[in-house]
Amino acid sequence: MDEIYIRRSYHDGFSSLAVEDDKIKAILKAGMNAPSARNTQPWEFVVVKDRAMLEKLANSKSSGGAGACKTAAFAVIICADDRMLNSINTGLAAENMMLAAENLDVQSLTIDIWETTEAQINIKQWLNIPENLTAYVMIAFGYADEKIAPNDRFIEEKIHWEKF
Repeated sequence: MDEIYIRRSYHDGFSSLAVEDDKIKAILKAGMNAPSARNTQPWEFVVVKDRAMLEKLANSKSSGGAGACKTAAFAVIICADDRMLNSINTGLAAENMMLAAENLDVQSLTIDIWETTEAQINIKQWLNIPENLTAYVMIAFGYADEKIAPNDRFIEEKIHWEKF
C-alpha cells in the first residue's frame, strides 16, 4: 500500500534508460485488472515506445503535461467507446497502472486528452485508433533521475461524517 502514498506525478524529464519489457507487461496487466462498471473491461491500450511517435505525442497539446512524452521510455494511451462511465473506467485502469509502475520504480505522469479536440483527432489518426473509440488518457512512463519526495496529503478538514 506504500505506493498510494509515495507515488507522485513526474513532470521533470525522464532518464534515458529503457523500461524493461517485463515491467511494461506487468504495468499493463495491472491496468487490465482494474475494476470497471458492470465488469465491462472496456479498455484498449496502445503502447508507444517509438521515439519519433513519442515526440509527436509530446507536441499533441500545448498544456497538461504532454511534453513529458518527449523523454518518456514509453507511453500508454487508454481508449474505450463512449458508453457511460468509461471515463471513470479508464481512469481506474490508469491508476492501477501508475501504482504498479511505482512498485517497479518506474515513474509516470497522467495526461488528459479526451476533452482536448485537437489532441484527440491527432492521436487517433497517428495511432490508427478506430473511430468508435475515444482516447481518454495518456500516461508517460520512465525512470526518474531523481525521485520526488512523498508528502502527506491527508487533510482532516475535508472529511465530513454523516453529512456535509
